[in-house]
Amino acid sequence: MKIDIFNVDVNFGDINIDILHEVLRDGRACSFLIYNQLPIWYPDFEIVKHADANFLMKKGSTDISLYNSRTFTDNGLNFAMSKMIGSNRPGLDPVLYREFIDHYNLQYILIDIVDFPEVRVKFISADKLITMYPKAIIPEFDREVLFGV
Repeated sequence: MKIDIFNVDVNFGDINIDILHEVLRDGRACSFLIYNQLPIWYPDFEIVKHADANFLMKKGSTDISLYNSRTFTDNGLNFAMSKMIGSNRPGLDPVLYREFIDHYNLQYILIDIVDFPEVRVKFISADKLITMYPKAIIPEFDREVLFGV
């Protein structure tokens, strides 16, 4: 599968570039920015608001394929639905997740930020991903499997 590589330029006031790069290797900080950058890198996509999360969708598309972006960090990647991840949340519900995948023909945009400012992007179907990782967790040592790094 194709992997796109981008080099991201960032600045914020007078903060040293090395500090910015370190901050943006954290998915919590980077995901909001990258999510808004994706339609710039991929102009055929637009951001759509959805009850379960924000997604990307191909512009003018008549099918209901939703694209969910997830960032891969030094800690790997968890691609379960956001409402299933975190404290006081139920964890992965395989039945509900499968229904969601099927209903929306869910696709993933995996974004490797480990070497930020170099960013790798890979599109993959949720079906393939959940087959490879049934618990919706990709360990950090599988980075090479997904991104060839």
